[in-house]
Amino acid sequence: VVSKPTTIELAPGYSVLMLPWICEENAASVVDAINQSEAKECFGHLELVGFQMDKGNVCEEGTNPEFFQKFDRVLTGHFHHRHTKGNVTYLGCPYEMTWVDYGDDKGFHVLDTDTKEIEFIRNPNRMFHIINYDDSKEQSLSAKDYAGKIVKLERLDITPSEIVSPKSGEKLQMKAVAVWADGSREDVTPLCRFQSNDDQVCKI
Repeated sequence: VVSKPTTIELAPGYSVLMLPWICEENAASVVDAINQSEAKECFGHLELVGFQMDKGNVCEEGTNPEFFQKFDRVLTGHFHHRHTKGNVTYLGCPYEMTWVDYGDDKGFHVLDTDTKEIEFIRNPNRMFHIINYDDSKEQSLSAKDYAGKIVKLERLDITPSEIVSPKSGEKLQMKAVAVWADGSREDVTPLCRFQSNDDQVCKI
C-alpha cells in the first residue's frame, strides 16, 4: 500500500513514481514529488479530466492530465474502463462490478520489467448478463447457465393487458415481452408460466 509519493526501482535502471490517491491533505506533497521526480513513469490511482470512468461516461472534474506530461507513461487504476489517451493508460477493473461494466472487457495486466511491455490477460468470467431471446428460431434457455449471475429485467409487458368478456370457448394467445436494461425488447413467452385465478372462468 502506497500512502505517500514513493519512487521504487522495479528493475535496474527502471524506476517509477508511485502515487497514492490525491486528496486535499496530500496534494502539496504529490505536486512536489512530481516536480522533483526523475522517474520516466508514474503509477497511481488517479481521477483525470477527459478520461472515461466507464465506457462512454467521461470524467468532467478532477486533475488535469497535463500535470503528468513530463512522464513517458502513466499507468493508473480507479476508472473501470480500460483505455489509453496520450501518455496515460487506465488499466480498468479486473472484473465486472456493476451494470456499467457490462460488455466491457475486464482482466489484469502483466508488466515485463525488462522490456517495459504490458500484456493484458482477459478475464473470461462475466457476472452480468442480458438474455436475448429470438422467438423466430427454436431456442432453449437453461437457468443453470446463469446460476450465480445477475440478469437484469427492466419490465415485463403482457399482452393483451386486459381481457374483456371473451366468448365462451374462445381461445386467446397471451404474449410476454421482456424489456432489458439496454432498452431492447425480447419475447419471453415460452419462459413464462401463466396461471388463472379461477379455472371456472378461464383455463390455461
